[in-house]
Amino acid sequence: MRANQLDMTFTVRNLGAAPFSFSAALHTYHLVPDVCAVRIEGISSDEISIIDKLDEVYLHVGGRAQLATGEETLVLEQAGFTDAVVWNPGAVDAAALADMENDEYKRFVCIEPALLEPHTLDAGQVWRGTYRVS
Repeated sequence: MRANQLDMTFTVRNLGAAPFSFSAALHTYHLVPDVCAVRIEGISSDEISIIDKLDEVYLHVGGRAQLATGEETLVLEQAGFTDAVVWNPGAVDAAALADMENDEYKRFVCIEPALLEPHTLDAGQVWRGTYRVS
């Protein structure tokens, strides 16, 4: 791992005798100087910007995206996770959240690598999802 790189792995193992289905997501928050300056490319066919509340699911995304914060650009890579969720509560919803200061929404964006369609794991199988930020 490089000094400016963060690697996360989510592993699901079926230790039982019967198959089971699951979904998964990593609820990752990215600190930004100003959410209105954020630009996200590679998750949707269009560039994503945040001007108010955003809670959007993106199905069948590619494995690589970019998060431009206005000060730096982060490369986001995911494998195993086929989808993504982009979230920011905006001013009104942030004010209603007891665990968030009213203006805190201005300083983060949540970009979740996700596996939303239930995945069936047979007995003895392992599924692995990875997320890299660099």
